[in-house]
Amino acid sequence: DTDAPPPSGCHQPPGMSESALEAHGVASAPETTEQVVREATAEDKQEPESSAVTPAPQENAERRQNTAPRTEVGLLLNLLVATRPAPENQFRNVPLPSFLKAAEQFRNCIAKMGPGFAMGVADMDKNISGMKRACEAEPTSRATLGGFLESEVASGKHKCGDPSKVKLHGTSAAVNFVWLMRGMEFTGTLLQLLLDGDTQAPQTAYPATLGQYHGTFTSMAFRALFFTMPSKETLCQSAALCLDTDGSISERSALVAEDGLRAMNELVPLVQGMIGVCKEFQLWDNRKV
Repeated sequence: DTDAPPPSGCHQPPGMSESALEAHGVASAPETTEQVVREATAEDKQEPESSAVTPAPQENAERRQNTAPRTEVGLLLNLLVATRPAPENQFRNVPLPSFLKAAEQFRNCIAKMGPGFAMGVADMDKNISGMKRACEAEPTSRATLGGFLESEVASGKHKCGDPSKVKLHGTSAAVNFVWLMRGMEFTGTLLQLLLDGDTQAPQTAYPATLGQYHGTFTSMAFRALFFTMPSKETLCQSAALCLDTDGSISERSALVAEDGLRAMNELVPLVQGMIGVCKEFQLWDNRKV
């Protein structure tokens, strides 16, 4: 059905008119993100031991960010740091080209984490591609998240309002954005919990995030995948997540765990902030598929 034009002064409303299968359809995989390698900063000369000051954890983290990443999740972390909006927490200012590079690298990471993430990879392929097409067609107006959502509102394709009444045009970039956010919030939260030691991470993350938008049959399909999710130990020992082979298996595993948790701690608040902006534009719906 053709959506009615949005009411005057309304922000664009998100609603799925496609089936659940269409919302999670497979599209051609995005190009692999080019490796980002940052030059290591020169170490400062150490003061005599008697006057040395132990660096704060935040200082250590900043130093590590200036070194070449050794893991796929470390590379993701660097891309997420580059995506931070300025000023802080002004999520309307998130630069979309940088965010989409980070999203592609996140997709590349979960593609190497086993079959349990296959549906998430397919979902991201479709939605990243849709957003990139829209941004490439209007690079100036869609350079930031705020501009992207304003362009969707101005398109007149959507019916906006309260989340229970919002309806998005089924093939729009707004639909791609909404489902990309939902998938990234779920997967990011799952990995955040898993790497923090929660052995029931999928069961905890799903109902709090993506599960809110799934009906009975879609939910059953997702829950069946929980049994194929890797444990923390299996995930961290994956050679595919390492960019080099230096160090022992235990050392590389510890590095994947550290980089992965730091990356998820960066990703989840970013995605949740972007979801908040979408709600401000009345482009977020709560209907189940």
